[in-house]
Amino acid sequence: GRGEAWYRQQFADAAGQQRCGEITPYYVFHPQAPARIHALLPKAKLILLLRDPVERALSQFAHSRRLGLESLELEEALAVEAERLEGAEEVLSADDGCHRSHQEHSYLARSRYEIQLEHWLRLFPREQLFLRRSEDLFEQPEQLWEDLLEFLELPVVPLPLQGRRAHVGDGSVDQ
Repeated sequence: GRGEAWYRQQFADAAGQQRCGEITPYYVFHPQAPARIHALLPKAKLILLLRDPVERALSQFAHSRRLGLESLELEEALAVEAERLEGAEEVLSADDGCHRSHQEHSYLARSRYEIQLEHWLRLFPREQLFLRRSEDLFEQPEQLWEDLLEFLELPVVPLPLQGRRAHVGDGSVDQ
């Protein structure tokens, strides 16, 4: 919504030899993100780590509860999700469109990766997508790192932050 110049300015401090990017999980689900990214960066290399769909939904619910964004119990929140999301895509089609429930209460819908990936693959060739399970990051971080460097056409360097957990949420819904 702030325009291309503003967006590019966010990466202005990067050195010429650096590869730049951002981490925004919501982009995978946002219905306008694929077209907007393609319009600006059609040759972008996209990295998608997809979490187990059930674990992802429970984690999002726990996160929303923890932040005070969700007042309903899990079963009720899941039961009203479709109603909460009704009309969201139309609202989000506007450049400045914002739909609170689409981002905060989309527990099941955001776990429907097959629908989301279809939108991305309409615009980006499969070769531009690095698609892995999030569990691979936790279980085999060195191998995922090597695969990622190859995808990005970067020289092999040691995995940074070894010994640190990449994800701190436990997905617990007992919040």
